[in-house]
Amino acid sequence: MYATLTALAAGEIDSYRNLEPKSMLEETKSLVEAPWSKKTTDGLGTRNDGIQKSFDMTPEQLRDDQDPIPAP
Repeated sequence: MYATLTALAAGEIDSYRNLEPKSMLEETKSLVEAPWSKKTTDGLGTRNDGIQKSFDMTPEQLRDDQDPIPAP
């Protein structure tokens, strides 16, 4: 323990500012990086069917209940 504290004070250890048990290093690293690996679509669920259909439609596509406009 004293050797580690001496090395830390001398600047020989630069991996972390605080001393942490080696068993916690991987867990700590994953918790620190978790917000940065999150995607914007995580945990959003699904859209209502009608809203999803409007996203899937192309601009020239008619609704199911809409008749095409007859040509003049």
